[in-house]
Amino acid sequence: MQAENLRKIVNALMFQIAWFGVVLAHNPWAFAIAGLFLLVHFAFIAQHPVQEALFIGVASMLGIAFDVVWFSLGWLHSGSHGIYPLWLAAMWPLFLATLHHSLSWLQGRLLLASVLGAIFAPLSYFGGAKLSPVTLTEPVWALAAISLFWAVFLPICYWQLGRVARNYSPA
Repeated sequence: MQAENLRKIVNALMFQIAWFGVVLAHNPWAFAIAGLFLLVHFAFIAQHPVQEALFIGVASMLGIAFDVVWFSLGWLHSGSHGIYPLWLAAMWPLFLATLHHSLSWLQGRLLLASVLGAIFAPLSYFGGAKLSPVTLTEPVWALAAISLFWAVFLPICYWQLGRVARNYSPA
C-alpha cells in the first residue's frame, strides 16, 4: 500500500475515533482527545504541517463563531455548559484535518463539496446531539441553517486549501 493511501486511511480512522471520543466525553477530556489526534496528525500525516495548522486554526475559528451563533439564537442548547459548550470547539480542528487527506478527493469538486456539506453536516450535528447533552431546540431552523452554512463553508475551505497547496514549497 502506498504511503499516501495509508495516511488517508489512518486520517479517516483517527477522525472517526476522535469524533466519537469528543462527543461521548463532552467535557474537558475532549481537548485531550483532540490534542492527541492533532499531535499524531501533524507528526505523521500532514506533509506541510505549518501551512495546514494555519488553515485549520483560521477555519476552526470561523466554524466556532457560527456554532456560537446557533447556540445564541437558541436553535441549539448545551444544558449546563453556558452559551457554547467548549468541548464542541474540539470538533472543528478534527474535521478540518481530514480535508487535505482522507477527504482530499473533494478538492476541485466545489459543487459536490457544497452538496455533501449541506447533507452530511446536519446529520453529524443531529447524531452528535443524540450522543451528547446538546439538544436541537429548533431542529428545523438549526439544521436548515447548518446545511446552508456548510453548503458555502466547505467549498470555501477547499478553495482556500487549493490556494495554500499552490504555495507549498517542494517536499
